[in-house]
Amino acid sequence: MTDERSTNDGEPTAEELREQAERTRDELGRTAEGVAAKAEAVKNDVKARAQETKERAQEKAAEVQEKAQEKATEVKERIDDQAAKTKIQLQDRTAQLQEKASQTLQRAQDKAPDQWSERASQLAEAVRRNPAPYIAAAAVIVALTVRRSRR
Repeated sequence: MTDERSTNDGEPTAEELREQAERTRDELGRTAEGVAAKAEAVKNDVKARAQETKERAQEKAAEVQEKAQEKATEVKERIDDQAAKTKIQLQDRTAQLQEKASQTLQRAQDKAPDQWSERASQLAEAVRRNPAPYIAAAAVIVALTVRRSRR
């Protein structure tokens, strides 16, 4: 160093070394503060991005849940519609089978002797009171007849 406080052989004096050490401490302190501020900024940035990601994930989850609920409602409505159609078809078919059974019974009564007529009337009354077993039996007979005729 060419400062007038230097010794004659170019070595710094004790005072110069103290000043240099003080400057180095000041610089090191400013550098440490800068690094700490940068670390704090990075930490805050990471927290902010994490919060944004969390919010986006929550929004996406809510959207998916809403779409799933809409789809479930749509499927339920389709099932309900199909069930209603099937119920109407079954009611119509039941009425057709009841009418056919009644017509068949009437034809049988018309052609049968008088002793059978009374028994047929009793059977007709039983069918009117509880038609389900007779309809089922008629359906089985019709199914077997159709199956046999297809062979």
